[in-house]
Order: sequence, then C-alpha cells, then structure tokens
Amino acid sequence: MRHQHGHRPPRHRSAPQPQVSSTPLGEIVRDFEAWRKAQPGKPGRGALREYWRPQDAKLGLRADYQLWRHLHCPDSPPEKRQDIGELAARALKERELSLVLPAIMLVAGCLIEGKTVAVEARIKPALKEALARLEHVLSADKTALLMRWLARAALESDSRAQLAELAALFSKTDPAWKPGRGLTLPHANWLPVMPRVIVRWVVTSLSRLPVDAHWAQTAWRIMRSLRPEGALIRPAEWELLMEAASSARRAGLMPEAIRLTTLALHLLPDR
Repeated sequence: MRHQHGHRPPRHRSAPQPQVSSTPLGEIVRDFEAWRKAQPGKPGRGALREYWRPQDAKLGLRADYQLWRHLHCPDSPPEKRQDIGELAARALKERELSLVLPAIMLVAGCLIEGKTVAVEARIKPALKEALARLEHVLSADKTALLMRWLARAALESDSRAQLAELAALFSKTDPAWKPGRGLTLPHANWLPVMPRVIVRWVVTSLSRLPVDAHWAQTAWRIMRSLRPEGALIRPAEWELLMEAASSARRAGLMPEAIRLTTLALHLLPDR
C-alpha cells in the first residue's frame, strides 16, 4: 500500500550488528602480558581502564573473552559482571575450534582451583559434552592432550587412569622421561593462560592423586621449573619437596628420602 502522497513508506532497517574481533584468545592474553611487563611498576586503575576500554569494545560479546576476563583479571574486573556458569556454558558450546578449545582450558582450570564451586553442577555437564564432541581433535597434539588430561582431572575421573594417561603424555613429550623426573610441559600459542598457570594446574591435580614417591618427585620438579635460578624457594614448592621426601621414606627409599630432606633444609631461607 502506498503512502497518501504516492511515496512508499520507508523500510524498517535492522540495527547493524556490532563488529566482534576474531583474534584468538591466546594472542589477546599474550598481548596483555606483554603490556603489563612494559609498564613501569604495577598499572594503576586509570591505565588499566584505558587498556581495557578498546578491548572490551572489540571483544565484549565473546563468551571466551569474558570468561577469561572474569577469571584471570582480578586487578581490572569487567565493569559489568556476568554469571560465570552462563559464560562457561556459552563458550563451551561454540563450534569454532579457536573459541572452544581455550574455553575448555579455562573451565578446567577454574574447576581445579575451586573458583566455581557455586556453579559446578552447571559447568561440569557442559565440559563433558565439549570433551566428547571434540575427542578427535583433542588427540591431535601434545598440548591438546594435556588440556584433555586437566579437564578429566577436573571432572574427578579414575585416579589410576589419570596417572597412566599422564605418564603416556609425558613420555610422548620426552621419550627419556620416567616417573621421578621433571619435564617442560607442552604449551601452544592458542592456550589462554601463561605456562606458569598450566604448571600450577598440573601440580594441583597431581597433588590430589594417590601418587607414589617417584610421582611426588615429578610434581616437585615441575613446580621447581617456576623458580628462577638463585631465587628463594616458595612455600608451595618446599611443601612439595617435603612430601616427596616423606613419600620416599614411606616407600623404604631411605637414601632418596635423606637426600630430599637435606635438600629441603638447605633451600629453606635463613629467616
């Protein structure tokens, strides 16, 4: 029907969809880490606000980005807080691998650290579904295998199977590895956290398993990799070293128990 003056009524045009950046989350994380290191000291609120405003404008609609912001940016939380369970569920249902793989790692990590106790009942089924859907992808490389192991550990699967699977992964990473030795964990660029965080999650997961003396030493050596040469030992590492010594003593490996205990005492700060 024409307008009374003979002109067609104007067509309704839907609002243009906002542009959302497709930059991989791993790249976003590395850029942020590089920016933090370049700052002269700890960034203040103003500097953080200036950094995050354009990032949020480009990426704020992405669930994987928001999940990372909520979980790993405590110094500068998003201005609008969202429900972690809803963010995790949305991110895990993504079809693009570049979005869902980092989400699996983020969800596994927050379960391991106990950051999402209130919403675990909603997150765990979504994580299980994502693992099942991407099983063929998660066996493609060592980093994906490590992520799958962490996710399964977060879901509290069989402890014996966990240790066997981790031993196979470590041997694949380093053919010379055996329980008791440390190694450098695989770390691909798509991971949404830095290597030190992966180390913490692996060690935390191992500490919850009934490990023997050799596995206890592996856990300590992996944690040891975080301490710069000449730096003082941190309490968490010292406790792991003492647990390795205790495990060796319980197993009747007295020379090893004495060696590890002596090392632990030697590494104690003077204070």
